[in-house]
Amino acid sequence: MLLLPVLGIPGLLLGVGRSRRGHILAVLLMASVVGLYFAPSFSVVRLGWAGVNGRFLAPVIIMIAVAGLPALQDLRDGALLIEVVSAVSVIMGGWAYLQGFVLGRHRVEILFLVGAALSIVLAYGLARGLRSASPKWRAVAIALCGVAGVGGLYALARFKYSFRIQAYSRCTTMHPITRYWVAGLRALEAENRPLRIAFTYGRKKISDGMFLAPFLGAHLNNTLLYVSPYENGCVVPHHPEYPVQSFPSIKVWLKALRNAGATHVLCLPPKCLELWWMQSHPGMFVKIAGRGGEWGLFRIEWPD
Repeated sequence: MLLLPVLGIPGLLLGVGRSRRGHILAVLLMASVVGLYFAPSFSVVRLGWAGVNGRFLAPVIIMIAVAGLPALQDLRDGALLIEVVSAVSVIMGGWAYLQGFVLGRHRVEILFLVGAALSIVLAYGLARGLRSASPKWRAVAIALCGVAGVGGLYALARFKYSFRIQAYSRCTTMHPITRYWVAGLRALEAENRPLRIAFTYGRKKISDGMFLAPFLGAHLNNTLLYVSPYENGCVVPHHPEYPVQSFPSIKVWLKALRNAGATHVLCLPPKCLELWWMQSHPGMFVKIAGRGGEWGLFRIEWPD
């Protein structure tokens, strides 16, 4: 995709040379972004995320293309040159994605790619064949295509659902992620009913290891809710002085769980007080997934 900004550089310089106000403002904006990027106050991000921090320079790259490409249209065959370079950029970008994230990594995505290609070929052939068909056969073909499309979407959804757990446990798009919670998803597969899952967690400044969205279910049939152990219903804060001033209560928490209609409790790391409470009451909280005192997924067995 860098071909377009490279192509925009001559047009940008041409506009600046002609003292066009828009091009001059674009250059000032890009200079400001580059200056801030290399400023000492940004050095931690620039050096700490050296592998992925090029995205912060995206405004400069985009501005070169936006400000420089229109000037090329004034030249002979300038519009044709932009179209050719744009087409090449799209093809190269698509191929780079397939080569980096699909080919040789996930067979399922390759199957989707092949299926999409075959569908495009079949749709193109059908469209050409219907040009010479009578209106009656066109209507029949359109109806059959509609039925086939609906059936194909349903089959695709079922196929996608069949490897959902496998995808969560193995596939990574960009950054490595923690996968301890996949065991909880696998344990919930046997629960063939809508669930109300209360989640809790220990005190942590950045909770980037909390993956709650998958527990909504493949068809969004579950409900996620937070149940506070405090009588006022507040969310547990991370302020270091707050634990001294707070008084969580298991009685308050159990009552809130029952009033919310919770069927399960998901306790995320780091360890928290609620996890100890549930481990101390195995008759009411049945552990179906988890690891020691780090995290756990429990099914609630309410007494009659």
